[in-house]
Amino acid sequence: MRRFLEEVLEDLSKIHDSFEDLIFILPNKRAGTFLLKALATITGKTTFAPKIHSIESFVQEVSGLDYAPPITQLFELYNVYRELKPANADSFVDFTQWASPLLQDFNELDRYMVDANKLFDHLAAIHELNQWDLQGEPTAMLSSYLKFWKDLGPLYDSYSSSLQEQGLGYPGLVFRKAAESIDAYLKNEAELNFILLGFNALTKAESIIIQRILDQTESEIYWDLDTVFVEDQEHDASFFIRQYLREWPHFSTKSPKGFTAHYANSKTIQAIGVPRDVSQVQYVGNLLDTLNTEDQDVLNDTAVILNEESLLNPLLHALPATVPEANITMGYPLEKTALAGFFSLLIQCYEEQDPNGWYAKNILTIIAHPFFKRTLSEAGEAIISELRTSIFNDNPAYVRPVVLRSELDTEHLLHLFFPTKPNDAKTAVDDIRKIISRLKENMIEQDNRVGLQLLFGFHQVFNQIADFTIQYDFIDDIPALRKLFENVLQMQQVDMRGEPLQGLQIMGMLESRLLDYKTIILTSVNEGIIPTGKTHSSLIPFDVKIQFGIPTYKEKDAVYTYHFYRLLQRAESIYLLYDTEPDALAGGEKSRLIMQLETDPLQKDNIVSSIAIPKYDTSVPEIRKVIKSPALIEALKIKSLEGFSPTLLSTFIENPFLFYKRGILGIHDDPLYEEYIGPLTLGTIVHEALELLYAPLLNIPLNAELLEGRHAKIHSIVQERFREQFPAGNFTRGKNFLAYEVIIRYLERLVSYEIEFCREHDVVILGLEEKLQTVINVESIPFGKVKMKGTADRIDKVDGIFRILDYKTGVVNPVDIQISGWENLILEPKFQKAFQLMCYALMAHEQKGVVEFNAGIISFKKLNQGVQFFGVKENRQLHTIISKNELMAFKEQLIKLFETILDPETEFEHKNQVRLF
Repeated sequence: MRRFLEEVLEDLSKIHDSFEDLIFILPNKRAGTFLLKALATITGKTTFAPKIHSIESFVQEVSGLDYAPPITQLFELYNVYRELKPANADSFVDFTQWASPLLQDFNELDRYMVDANKLFDHLAAIHELNQWDLQGEPTAMLSSYLKFWKDLGPLYDSYSSSLQEQGLGYPGLVFRKAAESIDAYLKNEAELNFILLGFNALTKAESIIIQRILDQTESEIYWDLDTVFVEDQEHDASFFIRQYLREWPHFSTKSPKGFTAHYANSKTIQAIGVPRDVSQVQYVGNLLDTLNTEDQDVLNDTAVILNEESLLNPLLHALPATVPEANITMGYPLEKTALAGFFSLLIQCYEEQDPNGWYAKNILTIIAHPFFKRTLSEAGEAIISELRTSIFNDNPAYVRPVVLRSELDTEHLLHLFFPTKPNDAKTAVDDIRKIISRLKENMIEQDNRVGLQLLFGFHQVFNQIADFTIQYDFIDDIPALRKLFENVLQMQQVDMRGEPLQGLQIMGMLESRLLDYKTIILTSVNEGIIPTGKTHSSLIPFDVKIQFGIPTYKEKDAVYTYHFYRLLQRAESIYLLYDTEPDALAGGEKSRLIMQLETDPLQKDNIVSSIAIPKYDTSVPEIRKVIKSPALIEALKIKSLEGFSPTLLSTFIENPFLFYKRGILGIHDDPLYEEYIGPLTLGTIVHEALELLYAPLLNIPLNAELLEGRHAKIHSIVQERFREQFPAGNFTRGKNFLAYEVIIRYLERLVSYEIEFCREHDVVILGLEEKLQTVINVESIPFGKVKMKGTADRIDKVDGIFRILDYKTGVVNPVDIQISGWENLILEPKFQKAFQLMCYALMAHEQKGVVEFNAGIISFKKLNQGVQFFGVKENRQLHTIISKNELMAFKEQLIKLFETILDPETEFEHKNQVRLF
């Protein structure tokens, strides 16, 4: 395969005896390394290397301006903006919302040599016309809006002048000044010979510079494109080059150079649809493994082109061990690292500091973060564990500084993670730099070289931010610091080290310019990615851009078309991977470029389309089971004698493994922090409040007067229970206040219901939170008996009929507690509530000698239905009275359940199922 650079040098060697007096200008810096390699190959001897420029470095030399770093551009623009609007300038945080697209527009205006003042006057007139109103003078807000557009011209002038006074410029300004200065530069360098390679979509400034070079010196430009595309007047790959060939005076007397005929050569092209990004990189890993197995030299001439930079990290993890070397041209964005999330979390915590203290949820998130733990000693870990437990127990919305000080002072971390000086950017930056030092010590100790490289990137970021906080007075609070951190982080990358001239090459599309490989693997070849489509981040409307000669998405689509086909023209094996899953934000359908290949007369017979599906493990996962060892059988015996609760028995019916884990091993889920009252806490408060509310009425016939007296106590009782269950929580506002009001409403509605109910019925409460227990004889087990115990919410008597009642704050439907067969109670988890009611009924019968009674549920969400009673359906009739026959039938099923639980041969099996209740 003849590469473009080799072909150019062979052609130049026919004209020039030596290359050392030539000046090469390339689209990017990276291609210079490959140019030097090609020079060494062509010359075959030791010689002086020519001067090699990227277009950016060349125009910098011509213009006399240095490139201002992106963040400096932003700060200088804000400084100028404040000078123009000293009285009512936006804050830095608000300013950044519209400054970034404005800077992009400034950049484009200068690159395309547009009269900026004329454009902004035109734009202001459009907005003024759009807001024109016959009714009278515009409002103050409308006047401010129109003034914003009128001020853009003066802002542009002042900003560009301010940068130039410092010898700086944003890229567009550097290119404009170079275009204005190129004649003077060439006058002094008339004897120079420039060789321009591989350019395509030129800005107007670049076009002026290159045309002046061609016209005023003995220079040549080589285009890197196949004649197939140049001759096709409709093909977007040659959209720009055809225009230059028509319009540049240089080509009226000279023939263009560089065009070749490789695209029509036989190729193997595979268009492969793969679902989702991660599957794409896994496919690439498998493909590289296969290619390397077939030919160990093939990877030295293979490039993986990532159209989505976010795929770099998963690709690195997907590379097979058989890939000996890989060179990564693209940097890895710092904002994609776990450290970025850690520092963002810290700054968020600083920003959300309240006069009441530190937001508890942020504290829990920080102290649980792996990077926080790396700053602790063993003693510090114990202290943090105590802090975490105290927050879980008290559920405070905010943790006061005095609490943190007492907890963390021994580790000297308070002043770092939770500084006493609120909303101060300089203090926060200094503290973060100290945290970085502590992390560095830990990573050195752990010999974490990759972590150290990433940490060094953040060390540079925060050193840069520290300089900015000193240099610019508007970076003084945490919101401004957060915005600054986000902007700086977006521009920082971790440079990967490798050998660019050997091994597998991993790069982005733009890094591939001037380079040729036999095997090309492109990922994410989807619409909206390549080409990018109608992305628009600009203050300048589409029609105004067209009027002033600024490129739109149409021209940008042609740029990507050129890069795509340029890569393909010399390649022999091409793999085009695209995501098959539609996504409104990130594209979905395969790119139009693939569709064009599928209909291309030269390549349609060479392309094979397929869909690749990741391999799935179709084996049925092994069910988790616990075999009953002698020790476990002994533990079950002890638990049987201590007593099973109805809730624990329900857990066995639902999932025997959870029964074993919670009931036998005593392992429970980790406690949850409740900034707002959760369902379990709410239920506890309701139950405790009801016990206190009705306790004075035990064994007394209820009447309206008694109940109305208790009604007046509801607020004080609920407040007392709230303070007990939620000691550090605030229930006077927000969601907790709503929960408080809900509980008040529950209790008030229940008491009001009872007042009306007792007018028509004789009601006596016999027990509240009554402790019940019974012993069940099970003859089939060695120790012969099993104890059951539990707490009934309420036992009362209505018109002489005993009732066992259970309170539920959730929804209960009649079908949940109505059965058609007794065996359903121990087989169907959906009858959990019915099972528990019958457990309480059996214990009440055995302990209190009750013969006939009802068992039911009071659902606060369906209080208008009154008590919902347990019932048995027989012959389309619902029987709600529980008598000796019902108890015997239930007891028979309960014994079967105990036999299953205690059977040495029956394993505790984990059931993967969705809870339906």
